[in-house]
Amino acid sequence: GKRFMSVVGGAAAEAMSTAVTRSGTVNDPNFVNVGGGTFTDVDYGDVSTAMLAPRIAGIIAQRGEAQEITFARLVGLTVKVGNTEADILAGLAGGVVALSRDSNAQAPVRIELGITSYTTTTDQSRPYGVYSNVKFMRVMQGLETELTDWAESNVIGKMQVNAGTRDYVRGQMQARLARREEDGIILPGWSVSTDTNPPPSDTDNFIALVYAITLGRGVQQVLNTVVVG
Repeated sequence: GKRFMSVVGGAAAEAMSTAVTRSGTVNDPNFVNVGGGTFTDVDYGDVSTAMLAPRIAGIIAQRGEAQEITFARLVGLTVKVGNTEADILAGLAGGVVALSRDSNAQAPVRIELGITSYTTTTDQSRPYGVYSNVKFMRVMQGLETELTDWAESNVIGKMQVNAGTRDYVRGQMQARLARREEDGIILPGWSVSTDTNPPPSDTDNFIALVYAITLGRGVQQVLNTVVVG
């Protein structure tokens, strides 16, 4: 119940194919793998993506559950050995966070897309579109950690198993989801219900809830259509 995300990287001048292999080996939605190229930091000189991993971790932590890390810019960093367009596309398909040039003068390097190292596309219990997204994983990690901390501090060992406690716990969980809806982290239409498989009983020593949520999407593209008259 204490969820976290690990961020790893590779050696200087690492080929994107090597980074893709690393993601395939890890293949875990709780890992972010940065790879490809070498970069120059204004304070530390040439740095590998492994050396940049703590900075990426800081961006993930700062943006939290509400924001994508896509197009996050890194101040004071320039490209020394860059990723080609083909490299970036291979990285995106292979579970690698690729860094590329940006037009911003103060922060000319950006994260192309916030993805995890999860590359499995055939597991229906862990759909790729959800578990490959850093933002979505942060939401699920945040929910699990928050709900676990609250239950361990306020319910476990302190309350009896009965209808009143089930209602109390369900109401607490609903309040936490409502706050996330207000912040746009999840969409309206979520639900919290008591699990009926097995049917709840006052002779149980547990309370089981079922959550149904739809995760709010972050903007990843702005499409423009110009009609010339």
